[in-house]
Amino acid sequence: MRNDLGSDAEVLASEHVLVRDGQRYAFFHEAFFDYAFARLWLDLDQSLVDFLLDDEQELFRRAQVRQILLQIRDDDPERFIRETEAVLSHPKIRFHIKAVALAVLRSLPNPTKAEWQMIEQLMSPAEPLTPHLWATVNAVAWFDRLDAEGAVAHRLASSDLTTYERVMLAIVESTKLRADRMAQLIAPYAGTNPQYPNWLAWITRFADVHTSLNESGSTGLVTVRAGAGF
Repeated sequence: MRNDLGSDAEVLASEHVLVRDGQRYAFFHEAFFDYAFARLWLDLDQSLVDFLLDDEQELFRRAQVRQILLQIRDDDPERFIRETEAVLSHPKIRFHIKAVALAVLRSLPNPTKAEWQMIEQLMSPAEPLTPHLWATVNAVAWFDRLDAEGAVAHRLASSDLTTYERVMLAIVESTKLRADRMAQLIAPYAGTNPQYPNWLAWITRFADVHTSLNESGSTGLVTVRAGAGF
């Protein structure tokens, strides 16, 4: 068996997958090891939470968890949602592992309706993770998803100040690229909602107003400001 493995290792080294140092071999890049580990893990009949609770959840698990979640999303999107929700909601999963799951979610280039619903279900006023969940969706791809689901408009219509503040923080990353859409979302509240001037100041602070044009060719945000009496 050892001779067989040695021959295989030599082949991998010749292809620059492994690097030989004396009698020892190592992967050419740690990320490749994590990828290989994730592929092997997927063949096991085990949940991610059970896998993590089997040891001390040390720091090196973070890269493995990231690769596992990315591989699961590619192979089985429904399982990705189940595994991610379980990691985020389990009280015995350490925060540095949950932070990896949140980072994976934030980096998604095409978040789905089901993924947003999973995040939304985890949000509650008493849940310590809720501010981190809002920070997770502070990305352009997530803004487009939340906007498509009516989530931004719904929360702007809320009478709860904390809800206002969180949704505005959640969309700040998208302000520069989605300024006109944000102006459309807040326009109905001009003169009727005391938070409106704050919203408008927030958007114009981060947006490139001189490049924000509506369909008529005039500056969209300037039009909104004029309608608000600014």
